[in-house]
Parts: sequence; C-alpha cells; structure tokens
Amino acid sequence: MTLSDTMDILNIIIKHDLNKIEVSIFQESILLSLSTDEFILNNHNLQYINKVSRQYINKCILNLEQKKVLEKSGTHGKQIQYRFCKGIFNV
Repeated sequence: MTLSDTMDILNIIIKHDLNKIEVSIFQESILLSLSTDEFILNNHNLQYINKVSRQYINKCILNLEQKKVLEKSGTHGKQIQYRFCKGIFNV
C-alpha cells in the first residue's frame, strides 16, 4: 500500500464521516476486496472487543450503503454480497 492509497482511504473516512465501527467494517471490506470485487460481510465474523451487537453491525453496514460507500451486488444463499460503489476510490 502506498502513501497515496493511505491518503485516499483517510479521505473516504473523513468525507463520509464514518464512525469507529463503520471504519472497521470499511477496513474489513478493503481486505476482502483484495481477492475479489464482490465480497460477503458476515456479521458473525465481525467481532469487537466491546461486544458490539450484530444488530448494530448490520446498522453500520446499512449506513455504509446509505453513505454510498458499499452497495449490495447480489446474494449467495442467505448471505448478501457487497462491493464498493463505483467511484469511491476515484478509479
């Protein structure tokens, strides 16, 4: 990751006013997207030290959709696939 990539990520966090959990989910999304454009955010695997509820994690994922950071791209069984919204990284 270059300095430019880091600056782009920080700019997204600031521009979309992401809270701590949203930033964590965004970070997880970046890691998952390294292997494929579409990825599944599993709230069972997203665990935090302060025991954040799955409902709150789902709300934060919904907030990321509303803030045009993530978008649903389909389903895989009962799981929802996501991808980054076009233009989020100015690519």
